[in-house]
Amino acid sequence: RDNPEINPQAKTEYMADVLKQQQFVYTFAPQVDTMMMALYASAPADSSVCSLTSSYLYQNGQVDDAIALAKRNADNYPESLSLNFTYPLMQYYSGDFAGVTASATVALQRFPGNVDLLQLRGMSFWQMGEIDNAIDDYDTALKYSTKGSAEQVSFYSALGDLYHQIS
Repeated sequence: RDNPEINPQAKTEYMADVLKQQQFVYTFAPQVDTMMMALYASAPADSSVCSLTSSYLYQNGQVDDAIALAKRNADNYPESLSLNFTYPLMQYYSGDFAGVTASATVALQRFPGNVDLLQLRGMSFWQMGEIDNAIDDYDTALKYSTKGSAEQVSFYSALGDLYHQIS
């Protein structure tokens, strides 16, 4: 774990391969958990280590810890779209829609016009019953999406449902 000659990326790739062996992980859960925490302790500022650890924690029911780690990762790497999307996505799947709107708003300041973030925030507004805000996000996403794309069709469909809700 503490061998400085082995870079964090190699350790992360190894642990990712271990985690793919579901029967192994199930059989040796306490040991795998110890290995994951040792990996994180060896390079807590490395984005790949944090991402894998966060995902592992989430999948093992430690949702609050996973989300906190995803937030730290997004804050440490504000230039990374994937990390700034993962954080609100985890919040969304945990049902923290207010958290999503806040974190997606921060991410949209970093990545203006990103349609995935706009859609995620729009879905969260929708879940909270804030239909006007949801409509605004889907309208904005339409402006940034590729004309005639499947993405646009999805946005128009959502807008139709949203307008139907308020009529």
